[in-house]
Amino acid sequence: MRIIPRPQNPVPQKWMNFHGVRTININELAQILPGYPPLGEVQLTVPAIMIPGHMTMIELAVLVSIVRYTGATSFAQIGTFDGITVRNLLDNCPDLQSIVTVDLPNDQHLAKGSGTVYSTDMFNASIMNYVDIGFRFRNHPRVGIVRDIRKDSAKLTPEDFPVKPEIFFIDGSHTYDYCASDTRIAHQVLAKPGILLWHDFDKINDLPGVTRALTELADDPYYTLYWLTDFPETSLVIGIQNNPPG
Repeated sequence: MRIIPRPQNPVPQKWMNFHGVRTININELAQILPGYPPLGEVQLTVPAIMIPGHMTMIELAVLVSIVRYTGATSFAQIGTFDGITVRNLLDNCPDLQSIVTVDLPNDQHLAKGSGTVYSTDMFNASIMNYVDIGFRFRNHPRVGIVRDIRKDSAKLTPEDFPVKPEIFFIDGSHTYDYCASDTRIAHQVLAKPGILLWHDFDKINDLPGVTRALTELADDPYYTLYWLTDFPETSLVIGIQNNPPG
């Protein structure tokens, strides 16, 4: 990547002796990713109506712009859904040479998640068999760089990622067990330095598992976690490795 994704050193005074997920705004994100332009442009291709399972347009724009302006060459995600994220990465991120995207096999979608390693959450079960997985990028001119894996994410191994992703996005099942499991495999395969991102943080009433898993991860000295909120308000958390080994 052109940008080394490490927090500024020393840590800003307001975060001294702070433990937990730090809240930041878009301008502070530019401090964490030196050179990231808060007003950098991306051109999104989205449906006329965003449906349950999609990020908000702001969240999608932020994710795509992080990949674009860090110059990442490899990306992975858990939670393909209709493929809107991959489609927009292909459109906006010319440096990308490898994308891995993971979702459940069709038979488990038809069964509403029955037979998965961990129980799924009610929200994910409600949108299973709701869309054609990955259809939005299937005929894209750059689809050749996409490795489309249909597998229970709890069964993923490092061999499923032939290229170490520089950015790994977790937006699969939202239970505590799956968020923790997905984070573990992401940590194993992530390039160093690299960036981890999660969706649906702080949705305590509907998807509390993500918040619980990330609140626990915030105590891990290896990562510093930042919740992009205030301006713009999102449910995205960004994890930066602290002094990653080469």
